[in-house]
Amino acid sequence: MKKIFLLVTALFWGIMCAFAEEYQETLYLKNGSVIKGVVIEQIPGVSLKMQTNDGSIFAYKMEDVEKITKEAPFVSSGRKIKGKAKATCIGYRGFVDDGYTFGVGKWKNTGRLEMTMSHGYQVVPWFYVGLGVGIHYWTDEDMDFGNIPLFADFRADFLESSVTPFLDLKIGYAFGLNDNGKGFYCNPSVGVRFAVSSSYGINVGLGYEVQMCKIYYSSYFGDYYGWKVENLGGISLKVGMDF
Repeated sequence: MKKIFLLVTALFWGIMCAFAEEYQETLYLKNGSVIKGVVIEQIPGVSLKMQTNDGSIFAYKMEDVEKITKEAPFVSSGRKIKGKAKATCIGYRGFVDDGYTFGVGKWKNTGRLEMTMSHGYQVVPWFYVGLGVGIHYWTDEDMDFGNIPLFADFRADFLESSVTPFLDLKIGYAFGLNDNGKGFYCNPSVGVRFAVSSSYGINVGLGYEVQMCKIYYSSYFGDYYGWKVENLGGISLKVGMDF
């Protein structure tokens, strides 16, 4: 089980690193002009605002726009132009996180390795909503099981700047890799996002994870046995990237 978790985690990170190349939006106008930068505001069918790499902001009417694409910025020498670190913008957004949840209370020995990914839409610069999936693996030698949570992801970034605190809520249901791991899943967290380029940022978060699971109990003398639903709650620490 542990080898499978490590393999899946490495595979996901490899894919994300391969596609996390810095792309910038390119605006083609009907008059032939081409502007490269970041769309920071868009009113569908009406207008948009674009910020170029030098920090200038320009506004355009949608009736003057031919198309908007995402392209890797290159100069004639073939070297990539590095964009400015920025706050999040409206449009598609994705997250990949690795972390560990430390068990608390009577379940303090139920620590687990975790990897989650979420894809969705940045509705406004400060609010994101998406859907995600993850894989969790319990590290205690007496609890060799894991699960796959499917969840809705809601996130608020409080500042429109390169460094911002955030509040995140993942809520859904975990499907066990065996009978022990399935149940209600919820993980609220707070943290800080550091924008490291025009395309992606690093996120560090701390939260509490609720994971309801069916636990099989049996007594030493065999006079009691059966399944019981318990919360294998814990403190979660995660580090990841968004793009």
